[in-house]
Amino acid sequence: MHYEIEYDWLVIVFVHEIVEDITQSRQFVDQIERASHNTNSLVFLVKDTYLGSDTLPGGEKTFTFMLSLSRLEMKGDGSFRFIPVEGVPIYNPDKHCWETAFNYIYANFRARRRMLLTLSHGAGLGINGDAGTVIRPVVSEVITNPYYFLDRQDVSVLSGPSFTGIDKDSKNDIEKGLIRKDPASVACRSLEILWISELRDALVRCLGSRPIDLLVMVNCNMQLFDAGFMLSKNVRYLVAPEGSVLAPGYDYGRLFALISQDPTTGGSAIAKSIVYDYKELSCRIGDTFTSLFANSLEPYPLLLAVFKEFVGLVTADIDRLFPSLFLIREKKVAYVSIARNNPSAQSQDLIDLGQWMRLVASWCTDISRLADLYSVFENILNNEIVQESAVGSGYTDFDRDFEPKFGYSGLSIYYPLTPTPASRPAAGWCSYFDKKVQDDFRSASGWDIFLEKYFAIRDTRDKGKKD
Repeated sequence: MHYEIEYDWLVIVFVHEIVEDITQSRQFVDQIERASHNTNSLVFLVKDTYLGSDTLPGGEKTFTFMLSLSRLEMKGDGSFRFIPVEGVPIYNPDKHCWETAFNYIYANFRARRRMLLTLSHGAGLGINGDAGTVIRPVVSEVITNPYYFLDRQDVSVLSGPSFTGIDKDSKNDIEKGLIRKDPASVACRSLEILWISELRDALVRCLGSRPIDLLVMVNCNMQLFDAGFMLSKNVRYLVAPEGSVLAPGYDYGRLFALISQDPTTGGSAIAKSIVYDYKELSCRIGDTFTSLFANSLEPYPLLLAVFKEFVGLVTADIDRLFPSLFLIREKKVAYVSIARNNPSAQSQDLIDLGQWMRLVASWCTDISRLADLYSVFENILNNEIVQESAVGSGYTDFDRDFEPKFGYSGLSIYYPLTPTPASRPAAGWCSYFDKKVQDDFRSASGWDIFLEKYFAIRDTRDKGKKD
């Protein structure tokens, strides 16, 4: 491939399946268009949308997705606008149509530095376009067809306060963002999950061993150890919240002004600047419930080795340690995300990993190696991984006034209260235990074995109490 020019920056802005609030998506794009830009940098806007399905004669279903690809260009008056790129197929039968745009961009344009900026909901293991505004019928078996949840003919859309035909408990669950489940099975309720493993694989196909400098995620719950490890060979720095983040996210004016004024600025400096600028932005918009981190992903394999030994020691002695592990998980470790002004409305899926390891090491003192491993883990995290952090006053206020405490190591892990996901963002975890979604971290770390043994012991004890 012959490139006519090597640009300073190549930025892809990826809006994935934002259909429930067009205003937020438009604000996001407007801010980027109004920012300062250097004509020697390229900015592309990629948007994908699920349009619907059709049944062909014979019963076969087809699905249609719309792909939009635009390039930021300067107009005659000096302003910048996203202009549609010609020649890229708009309507696609594949839910991975966004990769068509990635392929076009990375194949045709070369730059010294690359940034990917994503906007959507976040579910830890994936970018999730489901806003939780739908009800699905209880099913008697786990649905494995990857397109099933893209067919909305079986979906009742909530519109207004009417819940005709729904019992009171279901109504309460729906209002809380919970989905009632058949105890015998779990059906993933994801509508448009883009798994982190899929994003990683697309980057490999497009760029090979060349990593992008910066991944900036306007997606909740994305500072997950699994995700960071999977991306560690393909992304140098990740800016994302450990818990929740408000849309449209960051101070894009300052971000693009920085790379426009000094295109040689490195990924670490930009990542730090994004988080630092967010501190001022959060004061202006009143967001006190975001725990935001800029992390270097290169040390994640080393961190994994330390964590694997820690988890191996705990798992090997889990029968004896279980009472302490149970109390730590149920009473002492906080979730990484809390709803605004409501400490009881929390995501029950993700906990702060550093806080859990600290508590386990301090409670299980007869295994002295745990304290040593946690010390190494904390040193790598604080000195090599976390570049900058911003923790809102909402969290720190609850730290003073509530138990359990909220920890902020800048790294979270999946540790549900039950092996059946019961709270948003359940879509990211519906396939965790059946292992149908690729997660290199899960098996490499031994965390899946720990969780399976933990829940097996807990369930056995619960049954013993009932008997």
